Amino acid sequence: MGNQEYAPQTTGIEALIEQLKTLTPEQIKAIGEARIKVRDEEWSEAHEAALWAAWGENEGFGAWYGARDAILALISRDSLTPDQFNTLYGPWASVMDKQ
Repeated sequence: MGNQEYAPQTTGIEALIEQLKTLTPEQIKAIGEARIKVRDEEWSEAHEAALWAAWGENEGFGAWYGARDAILALISRDSLTPDQFNTLYGPWASVMDKQ
């Protein structure tokens, strides 16, 4: 995937990104079903801990969600209307595409 660095987790993150490109409908459904089985409280605690570790302050939450939405938009671009794509990708583009 190039020279992107995600600290010591680079290999795992790059592997996950590559896997996203080849998910089958069955795998997508199975991942969703597995995620539903995790108790909301456990998921919320783990999610919050991961966000704080990644960003360390409240401002980071908005950036994390913006990045997540941009990734979702790019992954599913062929299935979205232009307006849907722009809704998800627009906030990221409004900042990052200016640089």
